[in-house]
Amino acid sequence: GQLLSYQSDLVEQLANLETDNAGELVPYQPASPRLPSINYAGDLTNARNHSAAIEPLESSSLFLTHLPPNITVETLLNAICLYVHELDDRVFACSIRAPEPDKGYRHAAATIITFTRAGAERLYHRINNWPYLFIDGIDTRCTWNRTLSEPPEMRVPAHHSRVLLIRVRAAELARLVHTLSPLLGRQEGGVRFDT
Repeated sequence: GQLLSYQSDLVEQLANLETDNAGELVPYQPASPRLPSINYAGDLTNARNHSAAIEPLESSSLFLTHLPPNITVETLLNAICLYVHELDDRVFACSIRAPEPDKGYRHAAATIITFTRAGAERLYHRINNWPYLFIDGIDTRCTWNRTLSEPPEMRVPAHHSRVLLIRVRAAELARLVHTLSPLLGRQEGGVRFDT
């Protein structure tokens, strides 16, 4: 009886959250943006480094833990592409956090942002359900990132990409860099070559 009473009180309280004192519906208000952790060492003045002002169920940002200490972005994305066949979404951003043994973190961690919420949900369910994602024999874990990220599909056209992969012989690399630098260097942030 007590549990049933508690549940009905909870339902009534939740229903009342959507109305103001006059009994009228209150319009939806997006969540307030959150500042990064006090341990954050990045640029606090850049609004893109803050949690987005969206509801958690709209975010497309995942946080992967229990990754090999020496993992690279390339290794992680290759493992995901080989293992998660049903991931039909693009990865917008991926960053690796190195292990911090002095703080009790023996493994690396990563943030992955997909272009769509649906793609993030597929990746989340695939990593957390059998057969699990193992990288170098370590069972990867996946949670929703507490730093919310607006799915890029909301602001970037579907045919756009932030990554251009070019494979070229080492002997031709200098000529390619010389040719592409003036073209790509005009965009904000310039061009970065990862060889």
